[in-house]
Amino acid sequence: MIFEILSIVIGLYLFMIMYFHYKYPEIRWDWDTIQADKVEFPPTFIWGTATAAHQVEGNCINNWSVFEKASKANGEPNIKDSQQSGLACDHWNRYPEDISLIKKLGVSHYRFSVEWSKIQPEHDVFDEHVLSHYSKMIDTLIENDITPVLTLH
Repeated sequence: MIFEILSIVIGLYLFMIMYFHYKYPEIRWDWDTIQADKVEFPPTFIWGTATAAHQVEGNCINNWSVFEKASKANGEPNIKDSQQSGLACDHWNRYPEDISLIKKLGVSHYRFSVEWSKIQPEHDVFDEHVLSHYSKMIDTLIENDITPVLTLH
């Protein structure tokens, strides 16, 4: 009896997989027939670039940096070769140069996150220096005709 029920369940499962596979096939680009030079975007399309604070600013102290430094129960590091973001690409200090590169790229928008652990290093404590830094970065973007798109996380 159990074998019959199990066979029915497995059969239904396989039928559902086949049904959905044929009803919703995987979409693939046929690069041999796509004429990329004829692709057009509407004038209102927004071209931009993006970063995440932890990945580019450097010296972040948050739950991810703690995870980077920690190890599994067997002593193996959480991150391969114990690589940590550390100073990253030092966007914190090099943002004027980075914004210049964004401008040369020709995009109009820059989506970036702010590192909340820098803004609020402790409960009910807000770092005015950090807020001022982000404000200067936003001003620099605007001065370069790049629209800042701020992400909080």
